Amino acid sequence: MDPGPSFFVQLELSRSGILIKLQDPWREKMKFKLNVLLITICLLPWGQAYSTAPDLWGVLEWPHTETVQLMVTPGGNGPTFDEASYFGGISADATLRIQIWIQDGSSPFPLVGFPGEDIWLEAPGLVPCIGGSSAEGDTDTQGWVTFINPLRMGGWMDPEGEPQSFRVMLSGDWLRDETGGLLAPGMVLNSPDINGDLVIDLGDLGLFATDFFGAYNFRSDFFWDGVLNLADVGRLAASFGDQCP
Repeated sequence: MDPGPSFFVQLELSRSGILIKLQDPWREKMKFKLNVLLITICLLPWGQAYSTAPDLWGVLEWPHTETVQLMVTPGGNGPTFDEASYFGGISADATLRIQIWIQDGSSPFPLVGFPGEDIWLEAPGLVPCIGGSSAEGDTDTQGWVTFINPLRMGGWMDPEGEPQSFRVMLSGDWLRDETGGLLAPGMVLNSPDINGDLVIDLGDLGLFATDFFGAYNFRSDFFWDGVLNLADVGRLAASFGDQCP
């Protein structure tokens, strides 16, 4: 069977949008299919079509050489990133700044106006409320986003677990640097919502008691000093009843 003449679609991505070039010797018979193509691709605003753009990478501003700990709660009532700490309770400003770049032909440029809700942090063992680990705004005129406000999450990370387990995500994919390495700030997180059900209640109190009177466990060391004591009891008590907004 003769499939009929073929047509060709050429897509070009640029900073101003998507340019479509068509070569169609059978224009009338293909009109419906071309219209579907135009509706599917052309009508997407450039600011909402970044996930299809090639060669995205990130730059992480992270000056710390030691691991940093941050306590989080489902309601976002934990410390801010600039109130994080090194081991021993030593204060550490862990404000996260990430710049995202896009390659357009041979010239890279910052990714401007990318939705902050599509840039988030995740790690095994952590459970976020809806939008609870997303960036605080869209990328700025230089492609930067910032994480400084408290995260709304429960659960905890294993500090002895997989290296680079705390990762920056972009539209569901791991964000990497220009060489392909993961963007992974050296942080460990825990929460008085120990069981990760996004409410701090008696279930978490029972787990904390097990750790407090038994073997040490990082999940209950909210004031990270290697010992479970009244400092940790105080943080649990202050956040009891906390849950997602």
